[in-house]
Amino acid sequence: MTTINQGMSIEEIERVVSQRVANTIEAIVIYETKTNMDRKSMCQTKRKEDNVTENARNKRKWKGNHNGSSSQQNKGHKMNQEEVNELRAERLAKPHDPLALMA
Repeated sequence: MTTINQGMSIEEIERVVSQRVANTIEAIVIYETKTNMDRKSMCQTKRKEDNVTENARNKRKWKGNHNGSSSQQNKGHKMNQEEVNELRAERLAKPHDPLALMA
């Protein structure tokens, strides 16, 4: 940058230099702000992509677990129902004395 002193006073030169420094600082701040916004946007996009990938993986996994024949599904249901029945029988076999709980 070349500046020719065309009869400018020291105060005028200092003012011009100060203004150029201020403009440069402002440009740096704007650049940093835009860079940070872009970085945040990229991180959000990456998180969304990761969520979509995870959701697709879970969906495939769920489908894989639920694509068995209906007889296999019924067998699983019967096994779960047997467990529920056992738990109910155990609960009913226990004495239900509300006063015993207070002692």
